[in-house]
Amino acid sequence: MSIVLKNISKSFGQAKALNDINFTFRDGETSILIGPSGCGKSTLIRIITGLIKSDTGNVIIDDEELSGKNISELRKKFGYVIQEGGLFPHLTAKGNVSLLAEYLGWDKHRIANRIEELTELTKLAPEILNQYPSQLSGGQRQRVSIIRALMTDPEILLLDEPLGALDPLIRFDLQTDLKEIFTRLRKTVVMVTHDMGEASYFGDKILLMKNGSVVQVGKTEDFVKNPAGSFVTKFINAQRKPLFNSESEG
Repeated sequence: MSIVLKNISKSFGQAKALNDINFTFRDGETSILIGPSGCGKSTLIRIITGLIKSDTGNVIIDDEELSGKNISELRKKFGYVIQEGGLFPHLTAKGNVSLLAEYLGWDKHRIANRIEELTELTKLAPEILNQYPSQLSGGQRQRVSIIRALMTDPEILLLDEPLGALDPLIRFDLQTDLKEIFTRLRKTVVMVTHDMGEASYFGDKILLMKNGSVVQVGKTEDFVKNPAGSFVTKFINAQRKPLFNSESEG
């Protein structure tokens, strides 16, 4: 399922968050939005979900324009994961993941089978489902959030810095498992990150943003070998984090 953005602009007061964005997220591809804080990447993904409305332009989901009349129906095609999971604290993990399916009228047997399938896919221990979010680690909360996003088998998966709050070891494990999930399911994925290494690992395409505009699209080697400007080079260089420098060696 494709997502087409046509002339998307958004301002908050005098601040321009997005400036005439035109892009197509193609069916089955993983696209990464990256850029410095305040560049508009999270605003863009929220416009795609319909959580906020653009000032100008259109979002088209498989030839159907997103509007107030169809937003509830089109949202059923989305799975949405945010930083730290966004789970309801008063519900167990199981209650969180089954909430939408229950609302849609799934029977208990169907819900149980789907949860079993997804706990296996996300490598979440089944006993975790009986615990509340406050009892879970950051990695466990994110796995539960991913299950919730995938519960009704949406065609589009949207992730807004889903791994940003995790410590490095947990983040590494979840990156590996999430990449396997993307590869296996072949859904249309749009993911926000601030980490170029993560973008390179996941992305079929990387969209580098600055001040509300997309400045370059490609893979990591495109940004390194054929940068669209000095900002691209500076951004790539700022992402390099050597473990040791020459002064500390020896």
